[in-house]
Amino acid sequence: MSKLVILDGNSLAYRAFHALPLLSTTTGHFTNAVYGFTTMLQKIIRQEQPDYLAVAFDAGRITFRNKEYESYKANRKSTPDELRPQFPLIKKVLKAFNIPVLELDGFEADDLIGVVVRAAEKRDLDVLIVSGDRDLLQLVSDKTKALITRKGISDLESFTPESVKEKYGVMPGQIPDLKGLKGDQSDNIPGVPGIGTKTAVKLLNQFPTIEECYTNLDQLPAKVASRLKEYEEQALLSKKLATIALDVPVKVDFSELKVEEPDYEALIELFQQLEFRSMLKNIQQNAPMQVVSTPDAGKNYGLVRSAAELKEITEQLKKEKGFAFCSQWEGVPPHDAPLSAFGMAWGDSCAAVVLSADPEERDQMVEYLNSVMGDQKIEKWCHDAKAEMIICKRHSIPLAGVRADTMLAAHLLNSSLSSPNLAEIALKHLNQAVTFADDESGLAQRALIIKKLWPVLTDALEKDGLYDLFAELELPLSAVLADMELQGIKVDTDLLKEMSEEVQKQLLDLTGEIYALAGEGFNINSSRQLGHILFDKLKLPVIK
Repeated sequence: MSKLVILDGNSLAYRAFHALPLLSTTTGHFTNAVYGFTTMLQKIIRQEQPDYLAVAFDAGRITFRNKEYESYKANRKSTPDELRPQFPLIKKVLKAFNIPVLELDGFEADDLIGVVVRAAEKRDLDVLIVSGDRDLLQLVSDKTKALITRKGISDLESFTPESVKEKYGVMPGQIPDLKGLKGDQSDNIPGVPGIGTKTAVKLLNQFPTIEECYTNLDQLPAKVASRLKEYEEQALLSKKLATIALDVPVKVDFSELKVEEPDYEALIELFQQLEFRSMLKNIQQNAPMQVVSTPDAGKNYGLVRSAAELKEITEQLKKEKGFAFCSQWEGVPPHDAPLSAFGMAWGDSCAAVVLSADPEERDQMVEYLNSVMGDQKIEKWCHDAKAEMIICKRHSIPLAGVRADTMLAAHLLNSSLSSPNLAEIALKHLNQAVTFADDESGLAQRALIIKKLWPVLTDALEKDGLYDLFAELELPLSAVLADMELQGIKVDTDLLKEMSEEVQKQLLDLTGEIYALAGEGFNINSSRQLGHILFDKLKLPVIK
């Protein structure tokens, strides 16, 4: 059976905004609602595997209900300033996912959802509504279920007709009648004063609609009947306000709601702008290879396994200003990494050098490598220079002329990225989504990306006035740190113990002074007890 999933965009965006801390990009754009909404969206798609999908939004604050009752939702606070600019971003995400957005002036998202749901039921589709608004429970039927957010963005409660009845005491179709009687404070629907939930449920279990309650006033308790009679017009208006409109002037074209593949290029670009790194990584992993491609070289020498092949390459490298390189160490600490392969990129060429298992052949290959790796006149460009220095020194390979470190440069340009990986940097600075092969051939691809990145990163460092810091302090410091990690540092344990004892003594002295000033002992680490001493006992002023 085919399935339609329809989401209430406004309520889910609000839920995400209030559930998550106020996240923002490095450029200051708020993104917590976008992130939370996108997280929920991807989870729903993954779990439900819908055939049809849409998201409905309110179109402005004024609807036909405000014309019926001017105070409708008048008690609602205005949209937070931090949330308002996130709605266009959410719609950009939906566009990149190729998910249609439904909105119509004068109507709420609930109304559009109602029209689509009933049209889907006529097509014999299974329907799932996802929202934070329980008004939509009136649409639940044998064909339609609802998931309503309960807490945060991951705790959702599932509703069927039976569970609606069990939780609220009435069937889904009676929810407008229930609100017509008891009102709804959240939407400023007045209802009938003096009629609470318990009485309203009891009435609707006796008579299924408000209208039938009025037809049978003589069968109701005098006090209840009097209330209903006095507020008849208000009760019927309240029911109308709470009823989802199914006569919205919109045509439902299910061919436009059919699920399509996302626009991966647009998603990658958008997630890059929003700095959604985990989502970006997932998209890169799931995107078709023609979108997330491996870098190409003008000439790829492939896997170089012999000394003769390597000699040809090193002769070319000696004619170059410099080359990019990377060793095979990811996944293990560089101190423990075996030296089995190198990636190299120069000019418009690249190669993966796989050191031979034959001792004599390997020694010859290492000799050729040493002739270029140790040449100070040939620049070396790498990713994580400190790790490469450690590996080379551990295996007695001279490394001179290191001029570039893409990881270090990216960190200087954005200090929130402590150890950015090469794919992240390529996406941000080359606008190129890349994946690297897991075998030795991936080393050549990595080296090529390092080579492409370095001129771009150099320009960015110079533009931000950071190049001198990189070249004169940070990069030379990598060599010092590499030596420290390899050789270790001598620690005077006796002196450290002496310093520790002195600090402990000072802490005890300070604690005694604090207790003396307070006039009693207390837990200094307890903010509650500290607050009591400072503000209740010592009467210190509260500075706001």
